[in-house]
Amino acid sequence: MTAGVDPAGNKLSVAMPTYRMPLKDMSDLLAYLKRIETDFDPGVSETSIVIGTLLPARNTMTGLAEAMGNVLQAYFAKVNNNGGIYNRKIELRLMHGDTTSTLPNMKHLIDDEQVFAIVSGLTAGAEEDVATLSKDREVPFIGPSALLPQRGLPLNRYVFYLLPGLKEQAMTLVSFAAKKADPKKLRVAILCPDTEFSRQITKSIEDQGKKLGRETLAKIYYPRERFNEAQYVTELKQQGIDTVFHLGTDADTGALFKDAEAAGWSPAVYLLGTLVGRNITELVPAKMKNQVFLAFPTIPANISAAGAAEYSALLEKNKLAATHAAAQASAIAAARILVHGLELSGKDLSRERR
Repeated sequence: MTAGVDPAGNKLSVAMPTYRMPLKDMSDLLAYLKRIETDFDPGVSETSIVIGTLLPARNTMTGLAEAMGNVLQAYFAKVNNNGGIYNRKIELRLMHGDTTSTLPNMKHLIDDEQVFAIVSGLTAGAEEDVATLSKDREVPFIGPSALLPQRGLPLNRYVFYLLPGLKEQAMTLVSFAAKKADPKKLRVAILCPDTEFSRQITKSIEDQGKKLGRETLAKIYYPRERFNEAQYVTELKQQGIDTVFHLGTDADTGALFKDAEAAGWSPAVYLLGTLVGRNITELVPAKMKNQVFLAFPTIPANISAAGAAEYSALLEKNKLAATHAAAQASAIAAARILVHGLELSGKDLSRERR
């Protein structure tokens, strides 16, 4: 490498490079070459792969954190009992906290726990910071549950979302509405709380409407703590609005329905199921039951028979309750995708090859 000769003393071809390298640097290079096969990425050893997850605080959301954590531990235990990933066992590190703790907890997993990757968990409210940190540290994050997934260009190759966010669901509602009637004839209003979060979704609704040839006629931003349903119903009815996209809570939506029924106004109402909750159907007046449409990131019909059987078997074997089934199914799906990626990467595992 330095003199341009082979071990037998023969001069190498002029095409072969030679290097002016101090003896100490050459010794360091040789030492590294001797251990390169065991120079693993953080979180990987000959016997284990350390994976992290970000869960809600233990005492919030009626047991969601426990439900998701339990199925992740059960699934990885199943993988380990079957031999692991090329004889490496998966070790799961759980971090709990509210939205203000998401980023610090993620940094703890990366810097202190030295995880190889992060799987599942909730990142709502911190999506942008989480995506940036994952990209900057080159740590794969598989299947985070996010309200506003970061899908800008260029794509972040270190974050893989399983489900659509609220922007994507809202755009789907717009497309659905356009199929039910001529979009150019629809008289559309958007009614939502005055928050940056809602404004981002509103923009997605407007942009998708413009693509389909529909303009928004009315847009009302109301104080989050004060929903004046009587005023809004009167204004929108007078304007001849026949289609409403509402981004409020179930309480706001229920009040809107009540006053709309009293005023004899029956517009088509489009809602995001994640925002209004599962009890919204109980608030819909009988006269409007065919006028209300909701979007969800996933529905029970999306789960295959094989997937449902695997889910049930995992819960039964580990004596786990089927609480927060959608979140549990999402956690298992994220874990399965991660394991599949680890298997495809082979024994020589690295984040770049994942």
